[in-house]
Amino acid sequence: MEAGEDPVSAARREVYEETGLVAEKLVDTGETRRFPILPAWRERYAPGVSENLEHWLLLPVPHRQAIEISRREHHNYQWLARQDALLTVSSATNRAAIERYVPESIQ
Repeated sequence: MEAGEDPVSAARREVYEETGLVAEKLVDTGETRRFPILPAWRERYAPGVSENLEHWLLLPVPHRQAIEISRREHHNYQWLARQDALLTVSSATNRAAIERYVPESIQ
């Protein structure tokens, strides 16, 4: 989050910057997860910061569409069925969010 941003505003900005999607219908689940920042990622944070607070927000996307990813932050993207996403994602908190909020019928 940037100075003065709340989690929803920050998420809307980040979704647009990283994907080109306008996140008007972003849903705040009200859930958060605190987790330790892995050593490989600590250089991105201020000295002494060792954990992160993640806010769980959902963006319903009615159909698969072209994504304009930010090449500064990502190399590629792919749409996945729920089960494939669960097998692919490396973050335990991302996996938990998929399990809780993505319907099994998503193919």
